[in-house]
Amino acid sequence: MSSFNHLLIFSVILLLSWGVPQVEPRPTLRSSMADRYKLWMAEHNKFYHTETERETRFLTFQENVNYIESVNAVGNTSYTLGVNQFADLTNEELVARFTGYQPPRVWNASTNFRYDESVSLAELPPSWDWREKGAVTPVKSQTCGNCWLFAGVAEVESVNFIAGKELEILSEQEIMDCQDLPGKGGCNGGWVQEVYDYVKHNSLTTEANYPTQPGAQTCDLAKKAGKRDARVTDYVNLPSYISDEELMKAVVQRPVAVGIDVRSPDIGAYKSGVFTGNCDFNHNHVMVIVGYGESDGLKYWILRNSWSAGWGDGGYIKIQRGTGRQEGLCGINMTPSYPVV
Repeated sequence: MSSFNHLLIFSVILLLSWGVPQVEPRPTLRSSMADRYKLWMAEHNKFYHTETERETRFLTFQENVNYIESVNAVGNTSYTLGVNQFADLTNEELVARFTGYQPPRVWNASTNFRYDESVSLAELPPSWDWREKGAVTPVKSQTCGNCWLFAGVAEVESVNFIAGKELEILSEQEIMDCQDLPGKGGCNGGWVQEVYDYVKHNSLTTEANYPTQPGAQTCDLAKKAGKRDARVTDYVNLPSYISDEELMKAVVQRPVAVGIDVRSPDIGAYKSGVFTGNCDFNHNHVMVIVGYGESDGLKYWILRNSWSAGWGDGGYIKIQRGTGRQEGLCGINMTPSYPVV
């Protein structure tokens, strides 16, 4: 073939290539998920010490995201799930690291408890929310298995405000460091009555005076000596298997701490709506009921968690009430309590 023919063929090929738009290669599912993982890591300040750990966490992240999106895509639940700071943990890891409630084997109602006969069911408001009344501090983030501590302090903050004092953000860390009562739990778990007992004997300073640390430290007496206005004179354990109506009566007078089972992966990834999913009643976590309501015929409790405002609906979850189950959904009606100022 002559050089002229070679040149002609090359020219035709070149012209044809100019006329064909260049198609970028489509990103694979893995590369797309990897990009999401990088953005998620940046958003939540995640850092891994080795590439192996990073890859392992990526696989867990991918599984969790796929599960969340599959549940939301079905669209047959009254709640939605979302990707949060726990997306690189298995559900078992989340429960092991960020729960810690250890209720007594036998729950006894306080001898000073009496059912409130001053308010009838008909007189109860259809909805209630202590946040709207300024009685609740911003949601905090527990540092380990000390949910019991954060729930107990949240109770003390609210009941002191309701009693006429200033709403103050109080220190969980003081109790972590300085508690010397029997049953000291710290990161290894405990129950809210430990908080009530501590404040009864010692009062409690503010978080500004005694800031939160990653774990238990040596008791700092200088910080402990700061402003100490929070008081507790006693506490009340409500009866186990209390009815929704009697629990509502208690909630309209103050927030109430409750044990709850959070082993359902849908609770770990909860974002919004009314949770109606499957859960047991073997308590491993504590939250605080701050109110109740009803939406589209579905009754619910409003619970404050201690997994930061980035979890759930600004740190809160709505859980179905009125299920007809004696223990309540996830065991909410089994171990309710509150402190008395």
